[in-house]
Amino acid sequence: MPITEFLDGYKFDLETRCVMAIAFEIARATLKFENQTYAAHEIIAKRIIELAKNAVVDPDQFCEQALSDLRTRLPPRV
Repeated sequence: MPITEFLDGYKFDLETRCVMAIAFEIARATLKFENQTYAAHEIIAKRIIELAKNAVVDPDQFCEQALSDLRTRLPPRV
C-alpha cells in the first residue's frame, strides 16, 4: 500500500516523497501491518504527511512520531 494514496492532492518534492514512503513502509513492517485495517494505515500515513508538511525530513523521526501517534489512538491488544 503506497503512502501516495493518502496525499489528497498535496504535492511534495521527489526526495520528501521517497523519505515518506520509506518511513511508511518501515512503520508498517514494524507493526506487521499487512493484514491490519485501513484505518491503522491511514493514521500512520496522515501523521507522516503532517510531519512532512511541517518540514520534517528524517525518516526515523517520521516513523517514531507516526508510531507514537498510532499507539495513542488504537485500543490496546488483548
